[in-house]
Amino acid sequence: MTQRSIAVALLAQAIEGGLVSDGEGAPGFPKQMWVVDENGQVFEAMYGGSRPGLYHGYPIRRADPFFDEVVRAWEKKLNG
Repeated sequence: MTQRSIAVALLAQAIEGGLVSDGEGAPGFPKQMWVVDENGQVFEAMYGGSRPGLYHGYPIRRADPFFDEVVRAWEKKLNG
């Protein structure tokens, strides 16, 4: 799997998981999305760029207090 295909799969998981910000980057596009991968790594995707629907994603460090917040929210979404 390429890094791009992994990123696209994680983005799809973030959308399916519903862990998205209330704010919009553009009409119909959430400003931020979060996902936890199968290894427990948290990623954030931020809307932005020159084309509609373009996101920039990056990992959130475990030392960041927001890491644990995303993990808890992700588990809550998955477990209902």
